[in-house]
Amino acid sequence: MSTAFRNDIQGLRAVAVLLVLLYHASVPYVTAGFIGVDVFFVLSGYLITGLLIRELETTGTIRLLDFYAKRARRLLPASFTVLGAVAAVLFIVPRWIPDLVIPQLYGRSISWDIQRSGLYIVNWLFAERAVDYHSTDVPSPLQHFWSLSVEEQFYAVWPLLILAVGFAAASLGIRRTRRTLLAVLAIITALSFAYSYRYSITEPARAYFVTTTRVWEMSSGAMLAVLLPGVAERLRGRSAARHLAPAITIGGLVLIVGSSVFIGASMPFPGTAALVPVTGTSAVLAGGSLGATPGVTRVLESSPMQWLGERSYSLYLWHWPVLWFAMALFGTLSVAQSVLAIMISFIPAAGSYRWIEQPFRHHRSLVQPIRGVALGGVATVAAYMLGALLLQTTTNVEQTVVAAEDVPQVVEVLGVQVTAEEITPSFMDAREELPAGYESGCFDEFRCSLGNPRADIHVLILGNSHAAHWVPTLEGLAAERDWRLTVMAASGCRTAIGAPSASKRFERCETWPDAVRAKLPSIVDEHGVDLVLVSENRILHDPTDAERTLLTNAYIASWDYLGQIDVPVAVVRPVPGGNVIGLDCPSLLVGDLVDCATPIDKAINGERPIIDAAAAHDLPLLDLTDYFCVDGMCPAVIDDLLVRRDNNHLTVTFARALTNAFGERLDQLIHDRSWDEALTAR
Repeated sequence: MSTAFRNDIQGLRAVAVLLVLLYHASVPYVTAGFIGVDVFFVLSGYLITGLLIRELETTGTIRLLDFYAKRARRLLPASFTVLGAVAAVLFIVPRWIPDLVIPQLYGRSISWDIQRSGLYIVNWLFAERAVDYHSTDVPSPLQHFWSLSVEEQFYAVWPLLILAVGFAAASLGIRRTRRTLLAVLAIITALSFAYSYRYSITEPARAYFVTTTRVWEMSSGAMLAVLLPGVAERLRGRSAARHLAPAITIGGLVLIVGSSVFIGASMPFPGTAALVPVTGTSAVLAGGSLGATPGVTRVLESSPMQWLGERSYSLYLWHWPVLWFAMALFGTLSVAQSVLAIMISFIPAAGSYRWIEQPFRHHRSLVQPIRGVALGGVATVAAYMLGALLLQTTTNVEQTVVAAEDVPQVVEVLGVQVTAEEITPSFMDAREELPAGYESGCFDEFRCSLGNPRADIHVLILGNSHAAHWVPTLEGLAAERDWRLTVMAASGCRTAIGAPSASKRFERCETWPDAVRAKLPSIVDEHGVDLVLVSENRILHDPTDAERTLLTNAYIASWDYLGQIDVPVAVVRPVPGGNVIGLDCPSLLVGDLVDCATPIDKAINGERPIIDAAAAHDLPLLDLTDYFCVDGMCPAVIDDLLVRRDNNHLTVTFARALTNAFGERLDQLIHDRSWDEALTAR
């Protein structure tokens, strides 16, 4: 039992990779197919620990060099081939298709991804990007390497741990090494799970990628590898085991497939949610060890599932880069197009398995451990050098820099722009441009002062990053009208108590509404604020009626303090969202911008809570929607100016281009409300 090849495990690999493929293809109902990765983690812990503990018990040691050599031959040649293919695409394709945006936009960041993927530490890079509010939402073609990095880090440490436990047990005269190891694994599992639970709540974006939140999944499989041989030996052949094993296996499969459907996208993960697929995988492994009948595992042991399971590693490696490149070529894909792209990925996956993975794994010249380790070292260094060389290549997207005083003012949107010889700012610059205040860090402190500190008129803008992206506009007005400008902005948060955050990336959002209530009156009293502008974003996803109602009521209940500060208050209508060039619409866009315009009903969807709450409090609405949309469409480029740097934030350049328009609408609002005429003084 302990050494025989198990077809059910091979079939389980097929289930895992199929769930990942279906999830990435956006197949309906498979909303959590990413749990296939968790199945792989448990399998890795189970299989690797089984191999190591048997070697330790048989020989009294673990041949570390041999272990690392086998892992290197098994994994690194195929992964290096994928890294090389991605590097080649990023280098060659922009020179063949100069107007293709994505490879040029993200070439540098992907070069870094190649380097860190080659070192198998890229999961930590993705964890940092996940909590960077201003990072692009465009995934890397190597995004899936995060899980490979977690496993490689596990492989690097695990044999050392088991060997250390074995030596410690022997030196202390403990004969039952498995019991000692089981105790150590139980402690590791408990600590990692507790950390995963807590971290998934406080930092859900980062928690998904980091190794420390995933160790318990692999150590759970490791505990099974230690326990199951003895349990199976005692129970095999008994009638209870014969009846129990099929039920355990079926139950495990139900948990795995069920979790891929019912785990919600908003649920913190891994956390407690990962218990379901981990338990399911453990159950299937246990059922197979206890002797689940072939009838129960017939699907897992079928020829198609065995074929998929055998090639699961190559399929996992290749499917995402192929799908990513299809999105780079054609924009957002339908489910059918995504499925077709993934089916196409079977071709390089099959070729990689046949001519890369298997030959390197079994070639006689690489059997010697030192050669296998050397092979791994060469692949790692070569991958790192590929990324370094790619960083040195130039992009075809021209850099354009426009001084603030030279930005043309948007007067009227006459129609959806069709073509542009040059878009300002360039795609590259737009991703790097941030309003003044981000670099100094004053937004992170929730208070930032700009303009003339001794000016008679003091304007305060309050909100989140959607308050911050108006800073270039207000800076222009402040300079023109001699204002002092104060910004209270917490990216990703909302000012309404009890409201769902605009982003799940920041724990600070829980205290931000209370901080606003505490600080705003004192700022008004101490600094004589003349006008407060509130600007926050709409609900970015397609909201349900319940979500709209919840947010509306939260604003209505929380904004009472705005009426208590005895200062004019206005709400800025949320900026219409829209497609992102090179992400949501086809990338061959410089000569065809029509496809990147967004229907207005989609662009403003989710704005009602803020508008309705403003009306409930009789707060006037400063509305510039007609400067973003015309004839029912909201273009991505207006007067050759790039409107947004992502799907909801203005570029600094376009914000400056709205200075006059913003000032005119503000003057009209002040006039209609009969507010202090000093606010319009120039």
